[in-house]
Amino acid sequence: MKKVIAAIDAVNFSAKQLQHFNSWSVQANGKLVAVFLENIAGEPIEYLGSLPTDIAPLYAELNWQHIDDRRKAIHEKIQLFDEACENLKINASLHEDEKMPLEEIVRESRFADLLLIENNISFNKLFESDPPRFVQDVLRESQCPVLLLPSEKKEIEELFFTYNGSSSSMYAIRSFTNLFPNYIDKPVKILFVDEQNKGVIPDEKLLKEYMQYHYKNWSVVMINGDDPAFELAGFLINKSNYLVTLGAYSRSNLSQFFHKSDAKRLLKMLNTNIFITHP
Repeated sequence: MKKVIAAIDAVNFSAKQLQHFNSWSVQANGKLVAVFLENIAGEPIEYLGSLPTDIAPLYAELNWQHIDDRRKAIHEKIQLFDEACENLKINASLHEDEKMPLEEIVRESRFADLLLIENNISFNKLFESDPPRFVQDVLRESQCPVLLLPSEKKEIEELFFTYNGSSSSMYAIRSFTNLFPNYIDKPVKILFVDEQNKGVIPDEKLLKEYMQYHYKNWSVVMINGDDPAFELAGFLINKSNYLVTLGAYSRSNLSQFFHKSDAKRLLKMLNTNIFITHP
């Protein structure tokens, strides 16, 4: 059995989320651990020092009231989690992490087989990017494979494995295969962007041999173009109900599948299930 953790903004937790995460945990033959990330203090407290002295005390009082309200809301969400598990017959546990969300989820990932996270989770309401900075940081720092999910559940009808001959791209394919062996019957396309227009797929023979061991219906698609993120997004943009694997997300120049800006662009353009790993 696998240990599958789910990163959840405690204040915005819902029973629908729990069902979504648990469905993936079941597919991975896992036990779900919901990690409630709280960030109770939030960002407002950081700006106290820059306020006029006559306004700061009032602001501080309002901010502490805000924190108290969040604590009460989180307590209600914990009760909702327990009720949802009972009503939906879901065997899941809960970790309540009150410190910095990124530090906590990275620490949790060190002791997990898979991390589930929705692609819109954010703890910065003042300055945000697309995808959210928190999501980008988790993808970069996670110490286990990450499955990035759209907020609305999408059934998987087809798999796309991105491949460029690097160890990180193959590691992502192997990791997904090991975590989700039940996808053996799903159609799979291996996407290779021929950046240098050589017409040659690196280690093609070994790649095909590996696929023959694990999947029944697969093929290799060679895409021409010198911008992998743009070409892959163009190939996938009009498709639905699929999952795509990506190699390392901007951890180092040696291991990453794309440059950081390319990976960010691809994530912004694709609102789908994305499986990402680090070797």
